[in-house]
Amino acid sequence: SASLLVPLSELQDGSKPPHDTATLTYVHCAAGVRVHPASAILSSMGFERVVPLQEGFATLANLGFEVE
Repeated sequence: SASLLVPLSELQDGSKPPHDTATLTYVHCAAGVRVHPASAILSSMGFERVVPLQEGFATLANLGFEVE
Protein backbone atom coordinates (compact mmCIF):
# COMPACT_ATOMS: atom_id res chain seq x y z
CA SER A 1 0.00 0.00 0.00
CA ALA A 2 1.10 3.56 -0.55
CA SER A 3 0.74 6.74 1.41
CA LEU A 4 -0.09 10.12 0.01
CA LEU A 5 0.47 13.51 1.61
CA VAL A 6 -2.62 15.67 1.24
CA PRO A 7 -2.60 18.78 3.44
CA LEU A 8 -5.89 19.73 5.08
CA SER A 9 -5.71 23.11 3.31
CA GLU A 10 -5.76 21.33 -0.07
CA LEU A 11 -8.79 19.28 0.94
CA GLN A 12 -10.51 22.46 2.11
CA ASP A 13 -9.78 24.02 -1.29
CA GLY A 14 -11.49 21.07 -3.00
CA SER A 15 -8.47 19.02 -4.11
CA LYS A 16 -9.61 15.42 -4.29
CA PRO A 17 -6.94 12.75 -3.72
CA PRO A 18 -6.40 10.66 -6.86
CA HIS A 19 -6.97 7.19 -5.38
CA ASP A 20 -10.12 5.11 -5.65
CA THR A 21 -12.85 6.26 -3.26
CA ALA A 22 -13.40 2.63 -2.20
CA THR A 23 -9.80 2.32 -0.96
CA LEU A 24 -9.38 2.01 2.80
CA THR A 25 -8.03 5.45 3.74
CA TYR A 26 -6.29 6.14 7.06
CA VAL A 27 -6.01 9.82 8.00
CA HIS A 28 -3.30 11.12 10.31
CA CYS A 29 -1.71 14.44 11.21
CA ALA A 30 1.02 15.70 13.51
CA ALA A 31 -1.11 15.86 16.66
CA GLY A 32 -4.27 13.92 15.85
CA VAL A 33 -6.49 17.02 15.68
CA ARG A 34 -6.86 17.82 11.96
CA VAL A 35 -7.89 14.23 11.22
CA HIS A 36 -11.50 15.03 12.10
CA PRO A 37 -12.16 17.83 9.59
CA ALA A 38 -10.04 16.01 6.98
CA SER A 39 -12.04 12.80 7.44
CA ALA A 40 -15.32 14.67 7.10
CA ILE A 41 -14.15 16.32 3.87
CA LEU A 42 -12.98 13.00 2.43
CA SER A 43 -16.32 11.40 3.29
CA SER A 44 -18.17 14.28 1.61
CA MET A 45 -16.01 13.69 -1.50
CA GLY A 46 -17.32 10.13 -1.67
CA PHE A 47 -14.53 8.24 0.08
CA GLU A 48 -16.29 5.24 1.60
CA ARG A 49 -13.75 3.80 4.05
CA VAL A 50 -12.14 6.68 5.96
CA VAL A 51 -10.44 5.88 9.28
CA PRO A 52 -9.21 8.85 11.35
CA LEU A 53 -6.25 7.88 13.55
CA GLN A 54 -6.31 9.55 16.96
CA GLU A 55 -2.56 9.20 17.47
CA GLY A 56 -0.26 11.93 16.20
CA PHE A 57 2.50 11.27 13.68
CA ALA A 58 5.30 10.89 16.28
CA THR A 59 3.25 8.35 18.24
CA LEU A 60 2.56 6.33 15.09
CA ALA A 61 6.28 6.35 14.19
CA ASN A 62 7.15 5.20 17.72
CA LEU A 63 4.65 2.35 17.37
CA GLY A 64 6.58 1.09 14.36
CA PHE A 65 4.66 2.49 11.41
CA GLU A 66 6.98 2.97 8.45
CA VAL A 67 8.07 6.54 7.85
CA GLU A 68 9.34 7.64 4.45
